[in-house]
Amino acid sequence: METKNAKKSTTKKTSTTSSKSTPKTPAKKDAAKDLKDLFEDSLKDIYWAEKALAKALPKMQKNATHPKLKKAIGDHLEETKEHVKRLEECFKLLKKKAQAKKCDAMQGLLDEGKSIMEETEPGAIRDAGIIAAAQKVETL
Repeated sequence: METKNAKKSTTKKTSTTSSKSTPKTPAKKDAAKDLKDLFEDSLKDIYWAEKALAKALPKMQKNATHPKLKKAIGDHLEETKEHVKRLEECFKLLKKKAQAKKCDAMQGLLDEGKSIMEETEPGAIRDAGIIAAAQKVETL
């Protein structure tokens, strides 16, 4: 009598080459060529973001209504100004001119914060919107 305990092989044949390959994104002319270039490019992004934030925070502070929120934004502004100074020192240590490169992510978050202030009346709701916008900026 024959038993049916034998297992069938279920291995699939896989191909290491794809018939459809995803095209590579061409690099820009000024693309980073090494890690140093990539680092310097990142510094430029961060520098732009911090300078843009330093410009936006006084507007947020003016639109906030709660005294503790106004103070927190003022404190954050001072920290941001210090970040700008430290980034300028980084450029100096690298013997590079402090140069900003627009950070689209920060621009989007700042635009969102501006919209919140324009679309809400002064008070608790606007303050909550400012807090939410500030929290998003901090994750960048």
